Amino acid sequence: MLASVINVGFVAILLLVIRLTNVKLSLDTNGGHSSTPRKNGPAVRLARAIVKLEENPILQETISYFEKNADILNNKNAKQIINEIITRENITTYIEPFVGGSNMIEHIECANKFGYDNNEYLIELWKQIQNGWNPLETVDMTKDFYTEVKDNKDNYPKHIVALCGLCATYNAKWFGGYAGIVHTKIGTDRNYYDEAVRNVLKQRNSIMDVTYGCKSYEDISVEGALIYC
Repeated sequence: MLASVINVGFVAILLLVIRLTNVKLSLDTNGGHSSTPRKNGPAVRLARAIVKLEENPILQETISYFEKNADILNNKNAKQIINEIITRENITTYIEPFVGGSNMIEHIECANKFGYDNNEYLIELWKQIQNGWNPLETVDMTKDFYTEVKDNKDNYPKHIVALCGLCATYNAKWFGGYAGIVHTKIGTDRNYYDEAVRNVLKQRNSIMDVTYGCKSYEDISVEGALIYC
């Protein structure tokens, strides 16, 4: 029933925003009046699509849930409603085209879970974590090592590159500057790299059932799956 439905939550949020804000579309048109959309222009096609989506009973229920629960937009509630949909509709395949930090997929309960990303380094990092790798035991992370890997990515395994580029950097920004031990304003020392790695390791048990792959969202087969973007 949910074949090829991409991000039910996002669609419901979009429809809810349109309802609550009375959003209007402004387009350059060839109509007789400045506010007249073309007969089959983008505004008309979007309107048809919204009407069609609103007729979907699953989306209707989702929208109703959002309207009654204003805090649904945080991850805690998002994962709850996704799991409810998976159970109710007997969905066996869950896909994330942009899995990133696996912060959602680790909470999803589904027979088949696929996490994709076009960052090959990131995907290899998750695979190594699944295989039991503990970077804190095998990598001596320093600013010099971070810089060496940054400048010579092809000389290092992909998971090591990801470790430096995502865990030893500020705010997980890809090689956004070395973040190691920092003396904070309140007078304490904080090891940002150590914290980042420990947070990743905490996820290990929750992602063991995820199949990771490096793919563009355009190349993913979504038939019969629930997709969260």
